[in-house]
Amino acid sequence: MEFSFKISVVICTYNREQFLPGLMDSILRQSYDKNSFEIVWIDNNSTDHTATLCQSFIKDHPDYHIRYTVENRQGLSFARNRGIEEAKGEYITFADDDAVLAPDFLEKVCDYLHRNPGIAEVGGPIYLRYLGKIPAWENPYMNSLLGYFHPASHPYLMDKKNRKYPRGSNMTFRTSVFNTCGNFNTALGRVKRSLMGGEEKDIAFRILDAGHKIAYIPEAVVYHLVPESRTTARFIREQATGTGRSEHIRAKANGKYPRRIFVEMLKWGATLILWFRYMLTLKPQKANMLVRFRYWVSRGLVSPVPKE
Repeated sequence: MEFSFKISVVICTYNREQFLPGLMDSILRQSYDKNSFEIVWIDNNSTDHTATLCQSFIKDHPDYHIRYTVENRQGLSFARNRGIEEAKGEYITFADDDAVLAPDFLEKVCDYLHRNPGIAEVGGPIYLRYLGKIPAWENPYMNSLLGYFHPASHPYLMDKKNRKYPRGSNMTFRTSVFNTCGNFNTALGRVKRSLMGGEEKDIAFRILDAGHKIAYIPEAVVYHLVPESRTTARFIREQATGTGRSEHIRAKANGKYPRRIFVEMLKWGATLILWFRYMLTLKPQKANMLVRFRYWVSRGLVSPVPKE
């Protein structure tokens, strides 16, 4: 199969017009040759000014390869799958609409995949950029809810024991891998404002099960923006409950639900140990939010269907 570009930057977006200019600017500042990559906008039925903003960006930058498409089936997984269909790059990277790419991001991931033909997917660190004050409950055990991902300072390969899979803001694939492993599971992932997830873990595990390799490289950096609205207890509750529901769906589909319940019990044990540690160091906000978070995940895990 012949490709028109080395890499496709797929941006799936839904009502995030306030963040898009920052992402656009970071793409314009890439050190990678602009003729070697394309930008594919997938608008998942936005009702704000996303369409106008994207069209203006295309008009103002005719020297870049940019396409804009609307995906009418609602949901992040549907949008990502549409991006896979539209992409003309040998590689596909999914750039979150509320993220910012480091200036050498495309250069780093393309160079790595070129030098390592046996790698099907690669991910890198995701650092947080708070747009307001840092919440009192902030702690390294919960920052992943806000997009943080920094499992190591050195490269590694993901396997059955080390399953720290790439996260949504920083995951790049060989386009050909979707032909053998399938696309994103549309039963998982966000739909509008719901905070379901699990689709990134699901596809990573399918890639591994198919015998492919997944790598982590610390030099490919992405920054995730965190507005104050995402640091509230309400947001954490919705995010945690969505995580639990996604795990329920995935575990049921894989026939591993009892095992997942057992794992959840182990996580409760670790949570209570951390609660005591934070309380002893006079950090009750961190301690209590950890317990609330674990409760919300567990509730979602055992009761996946929300009550109307």
